[in-house]
Amino acid sequence: CLQFGNRFAASIISRQKHPLCTGVTWCAKGGIIFRPEFNRLLCAYAEDSATIRFKDGCPRPFCDPESMDENDDRYGFCFGLPHDPKNLDSMLRWWLNKEGNKYNEVLVDTAFYGAGLPHSIAAFVDDSRAHRKFIDFYGVDPNDYPLVHFDPELDADHPFSRITLVT
Repeated sequence: CLQFGNRFAASIISRQKHPLCTGVTWCAKGGIIFRPEFNRLLCAYAEDSATIRFKDGCPRPFCDPESMDENDDRYGFCFGLPHDPKNLDSMLRWWLNKEGNKYNEVLVDTAFYGAGLPHSIAAFVDDSRAHRKFIDFYGVDPNDYPLVHFDPELDADHPFSRITLVT
C-alpha cells in the first residue's frame, strides 16, 4: 500500500460491457474482488486516468454531472476530472454506453480497506499464492474467500469460475 499511498486503483466490471484485457495488468496477473460493504471509493474515472501521477489520485474539483450532458462524448472523461463516489451512477451510465472504452478506474481507500480486513476481500482472482497466504494469515475458511478464475472470453455472462483447491 505504501507505494500507492492512500489508494488502490481498481475497475468495476459489468455483464453489460465485455471487458477488454489487452494491456490491463489485472487480467494477466490476478487480483482481488472487493466486498463493497467493507470498502470505500475515493473517486472514479470513466476511463484509465493514470492516477499514479496525482498525489492522492483524486485531484479537485470533482466532475459536476449536473453541468454535463451524458450523451456528450466527453462527459465520462469530464475533462480529466474525477467523479465523486456519490455520482458513481452517472459515470457508470456513460461508461456502459461508450463505444470502445472497455474499462474504468476507481480508487479504493486503503485505510478503510485495511481496517476492514479480512472482510474487505470477497475473493481472489487467479492468484493461488496470495490466496493461501491470506487464508493462513487470517485463519479463515477458504470457502468464505474463494479463489476464482476470470475468463470473459469463455463465458461473458459468468466470467468467474471457482478454482477447486487441493489440500
